[in-house]
Amino acid sequence: MAIENGHAVVLQEIDPSKLQITRTSTPSTLPSTTSLPFGIHHSDHMLILSYDPQAGGWSAPEIKPYANISLDPMSSCFQYATSCFEGMKAYLSPTSQPLLFRPDMNMARLASSVSRLSLPPFDTSALLELIKKLVKTEEKWIPRDEQGKALTGYSLYVRPTMLGTKSSLGVGASDKAILYVICSPSGPFFPPVLPSEGKVPGYIKPVKLLAVSEHVRAWPGGTGAHKLALNYSPGFLTQKEAERKGYDQILWLRREGREEVVMEVGAMNFFVALKRDDGDIDIITPPLDGTILPGVTRASILQLIQSDPTFFSSSFSSSTSSTTTSTSSTTSTSTTTANTNPTPKLYAHETPLTMSQLDTWHSQHKILEIFGVGTAAIVAPVGAVSYSSSLTSFSSSSNNNNNDNDNDKEKDKTQTMDPADIQGVGQAHAANVVEIAENADDAVDHGDQTATTTKTIVVPEYEQGIGPVAAAIRKMILDIQEGRVEWEGWAVGC
Repeated sequence: MAIENGHAVVLQEIDPSKLQITRTSTPSTLPSTTSLPFGIHHSDHMLILSYDPQAGGWSAPEIKPYANISLDPMSSCFQYATSCFEGMKAYLSPTSQPLLFRPDMNMARLASSVSRLSLPPFDTSALLELIKKLVKTEEKWIPRDEQGKALTGYSLYVRPTMLGTKSSLGVGASDKAILYVICSPSGPFFPPVLPSEGKVPGYIKPVKLLAVSEHVRAWPGGTGAHKLALNYSPGFLTQKEAERKGYDQILWLRREGREEVVMEVGAMNFFVALKRDDGDIDIITPPLDGTILPGVTRASILQLIQSDPTFFSSSFSSSTSSTTTSTSSTTSTSTTTANTNPTPKLYAHETPLTMSQLDTWHSQHKILEIFGVGTAAIVAPVGAVSYSSSLTSFSSSSNNNNNDNDNDKEKDKTQTMDPADIQGVGQAHAANVVEIAENADDAVDHGDQTATTTKTIVVPEYEQGIGPVAAAIRKMILDIQEGRVEWEGWAVGC
């Protein structure tokens, strides 16, 4: 509703009945599924509509050929980052029906993000109806095998986006917007390692994390609980520097007094699995305190565990772990099938976590697994977390041309603890190792303030790369997403 000349004017809501569909005359060739990296390809069509109070509200929605969008350089989204988005996936069921996973949660989260940026509101049910029609239009873009059947772990990634388009350099909310949805066929976010690389079939390589608190992803009272573009780009520098140092992702921390609070893994929610004295397993993730994104996968995992602590137990009985312990000159490996407690119960907890807690649990040999979860990756195992009491501060003026000296000047001293004989699910003879590396020269070359001592929590290594807890969770989530298991109506047909 708007006010014109002192009178209330009812503005047009999104109306799916007015949808216009214009199909492309030059359809693209479908990409090969043998190499389908996340977020590279796009499908033939997009959904688009706009909001303008002077034009009566929301325009008639249109599905049209994928194309560039033309905007005024003064648009709010360019000047003041009034941009938010969602991440969804469309899967193919065993009967070849396109399925969306809990799309109502994505719509609710997008509405929350839109509200946080004071962008024009929208009808979530109407937008979801339009997204379903777009997915049906792009159905052929959901990856399939040679027989036309679903490929597990493959999907059509769906990206709704809203941009503030008010043309003004004045600091203020945008009362105009464009809402569009594009689709991208994608394979597994972390593709399994090939057998030719010396690993078992289906091996998923664990990621190495660098814990950072000098640069913060989110803070109390900020926007961390919303999927805003401005939450992601400030982390690019930190991620780039971590990759340069040999890490895969950032473990975001936030300092509170003398503690460093665990937040998220890159753009994923953080989980740790701990061995209990009774042989069962605690699954812990940070609570939604306003700094953590309320992930759909996160919520689903918690709900599944809370509904039945034995929900994932059937996947554990044949779990096998392989643990490697390295010293400066030797490597030893032991493989065994866990049978101490073949049917453990899982107990979910939303509890604040700190690096000091992780360090204590590590020294007590309680950490079974660490993993990140999210729409793109589903579940990503973590192999190691490196941290220090005074974490790296990256200089934005660092010159990457100085990187040549990094490896030549690096002088590491490593001390390794004796492996502990840990009994637990998929956990016999797992080695929790503390590595202490002393790197002082890097700061000299790059003008950075770098901690002299870095500790690394080495998570127990499993034959499949991914541990039995994370593997069981990933399998169940995929079974529901891909329609092999019915659960609470979470897989919604298009």
